[in-house]
Amino acid sequence: MLVSENPLIQGTAIDLLTGGAGSAISSLRTASRIRRLSSQVEKTAADISATGKAPSAVAGAELNGQTVIGISGPAPTEIAPQLQDIVEMLGGTGTKNIHKTPVACCAEFQAGNELLLRNPQAIPSQINFTEAIRPRTGRVVPMCGNCKASFGK
Repeated sequence: MLVSENPLIQGTAIDLLTGGAGSAISSLRTASRIRRLSSQVEKTAADISATGKAPSAVAGAELNGQTVIGISGPAPTEIAPQLQDIVEMLGGTGTKNIHKTPVACCAEFQAGNELLLRNPQAIPSQINFTEAIRPRTGRVVPMCGNCKASFGK
């Protein structure tokens, strides 16, 4: 019997191939969204810089096709349930800890928190982030330790 004549093997092969192709297509779509979002983040940072305002950073976040641009500032008034325990473990909103940045105030946190509030079944590590940009200089700002801990990066 040929492999192609065996429905069990054929079905399994199709399932594996379809799953692999679907995953690859999904990854390409996510990468494309992140590239577009990165361009929007750069434009937003430049626009903010032109106004003379200078927040620490602007960053984008993507989850399941939804995108958000976050701007660093005061901690959000509502923290997504998925982030509440880690925020408390890090010292609570707005506190400076060993990472030397205020907890829950970064652009990444602002954007990621918003996506998690919109997607209660999601987990923080599912969120994809653009590089953060400092509007004052236009340079990339590395993700801080608080955000790495909060989003498993």
